[in-house]
Amino acid sequence: MPKPSRRQGLHFEPLWWLLFSAGGVCFAVFVPAVALIFGVLWPLGIIDISLAQLQGYYSSLWGLVFTGAVIFLPAFHAAHRIRHAFHDFKLGGGSTTAFICCGTAAVVSFVAIWAWFMLPG
Repeated sequence: MPKPSRRQGLHFEPLWWLLFSAGGVCFAVFVPAVALIFGVLWPLGIIDISLAQLQGYYSSLWGLVFTGAVIFLPAFHAAHRIRHAFHDFKLGGGSTTAFICCGTAAVVSFVAIWAWFMLPG
């Protein structure tokens, strides 16, 4: 009996693991830093940032990249974990579940970025 080929189609699992890993790092490093800076230090007046400075930064390419990373990567991290939770509970976990979970993460990410840049100001 012939041995099945290891390369039977395109596999996206390395991509999902990359997004999962990057999202975990983002959850561990960037999200707490953003929460500390904009949720504690800025309101207390420890860091003095004007709203005009923030608008200038967040309307730049680096602002888009940073905001995208803080939203996009944790969304894919959560989607990957939800997909594997479905698999663990025997509720799915195949290609359809992956498409639904990661598709939802992508839609949520792009809607959040779009809404951010549609804010008046």
